[in-house]
Amino acid sequence: MEHSYAFIVLDPKGRAYHPVRGGTVARYDPTAGRLEKLPVTVDGRPAPAPLTKDDAILNWDVSPDRKTLYAVEMSTNALYAFDLTAGGDKVPGHYLGSLLPGVKHTDCRAMCAGPDGRVWAAVTDHDRPGGPVLHLCGYAPGSKAPRDYGPAGIANPEYTKLTDSKGKPLPWHHALRKAPDGTLSPWVPMGVCATADGCVYVTTIAPFTLLRFAPEKLR
Repeated sequence: MEHSYAFIVLDPKGRAYHPVRGGTVARYDPTAGRLEKLPVTVDGRPAPAPLTKDDAILNWDVSPDRKTLYAVEMSTNALYAFDLTAGGDKVPGHYLGSLLPGVKHTDCRAMCAGPDGRVWAAVTDHDRPGGPVLHLCGYAPGSKAPRDYGPAGIANPEYTKLTDSKGKPLPWHHALRKAPDGTLSPWVPMGVCATADGCVYVTTIAPFTLLRFAPEKLR
């Protein structure tokens, strides 16, 4: 498939989908024993350049009923949804909106569809004064656009030592920054997962950290 990441999802018929370099989608039908390569469309038009460029890195996940495929290209501030129940020789989709409104440079390496159908994305804002900051973004099916729940901060800042015995910053903590108000914020997310109890968990690196967002914060 010549694609950087191997995200494989299944539709309601048990067919498997995998992105292909250049913006097409490979679909394997185990019943027919056939592999197809299908173009995708967005709002009735050919897929935009961010989804078809050679170095596109796609975050993929399907809704709980496997009828909708959600996608975010890693460096593109946009969420898309594709209909996996549509007939024909194309995979039709539509643009749902920006994850971080007004931000030009973003980085998303973690996206999931939770048990309740809501989509979650851990997105880094690289336009932030003072350095990059992690945001948690969500999308509820039927909403007008994704919602930015705001910058992520660590509630227990003493969870790890930031300096060595001589007071020098530890080199493996380079992806953890301190905001002007003193809030510690990681900015390189690597995974996100929504659970049945309404929590959303995000992993970040350097230092490897597990963040928990409580349901009452995500309403």
